[in-house]
Amino acid sequence: MGFLAAIITILFGLASSKAFARYKGHRYHHVFFSLYYLSLLCLGSTAAISLGVFSRHHGRLLFPWMIMLATSSFVQVVVVTWIIVSQLHKYFNETSRSHASPSAS
Repeated sequence: MGFLAAIITILFGLASSKAFARYKGHRYHHVFFSLYYLSLLCLGSTAAISLGVFSRHHGRLLFPWMIMLATSSFVQVVVVTWIIVSQLHKYFNETSRSHASPSAS
């Protein structure tokens, strides 16, 4: 969950960029935040169920759920990371073009 906290911090840093404004203009940020909240919910559920797996009485019943949620959480974190890396790439391309000096010929 710490990784997701770092991701949201990076996103707030990008909030004023043109790349994020275009992203927000297409309303993709609603999908992103839905996935982000789902990831937090799945990670929390995985943590709670994993505690139940270590108990003697419910371990066999909860183990398949723990594996499914852990796999789902991993995929969701990968997708969230991919979105942020894509936005960072656009942001750095945008800033490098705006700071590029004209070449002297």
